[in-house]
Amino acid sequence: DRRLSFVTLKDARGSGFEPVDLLSGFGFNDGLYFYRSILDQGQHFYFDALPKGSFVFEYEVRVVHEGNYSQGFAEIQSYYAPEFGSYSDGRNVFVHSDEKKEE
Repeated sequence: DRRLSFVTLKDARGSGFEPVDLLSGFGFNDGLYFYRSILDQGQHFYFDALPKGSFVFEYEVRVVHEGNYSQGFAEIQSYYAPEFGSYSDGRNVFVHSDEKKEE
């Protein structure tokens, strides 16, 4: 409901997935400039300024292994006003192949 400065968004990734983009760097999405840091456990987005409103961030991942994975939660927080922050829900992700395996 207000403009915030110096905000970080941490998005945890399930262990059965790997990002398509592998390089950290500056980016632009949904009208916002940010720096993205790609880590083993997820991605972190850093914003100098985050205007009032709602935003959607999407990025591509590829499935590495079949299985049942716990998708981590996302966390957003202001560096200089840590009382302004929030968490998303974690979810379970089921990955299976429809291909018939040869014996």
